[in-house]
Amino acid sequence: MGETLELRLRQAELRLREAEVDLKKAEIDDRKQDREERKKYAIRIFGLLIGYIFFVVLMLFGTGYWGCGFSLSDNLLIALVTTTTANIIGIYTIVARYLFPTKVKD
Repeated sequence: MGETLELRLRQAELRLREAEVDLKKAEIDDRKQDREERKKYAIRIFGLLIGYIFFVVLMLFGTGYWGCGFSLSDNLLIALVTTTTANIIGIYTIVARYLFPTKVKD
């Protein structure tokens, strides 16, 4: 009877270790998926920022080129450049914090 109890304990320990290994594998898979998703969204946000900057540069050149009939006041141009700079820095900060989160130590 003592041998069967010992055998059962070993089997229980083996199942526990298998469950721990499965949990670690799942954690690794989750991290890989998170990394891929982060890359995908970082590329999308980078493309959005490039498009936004391109639009603002087009507006600036359009205003500076009198032949196209498009003009903005100086105050509006200052506001446009200022908000563009703030948006780029803000979005960059948010994305950087998401891609590289700070680890909390227990």
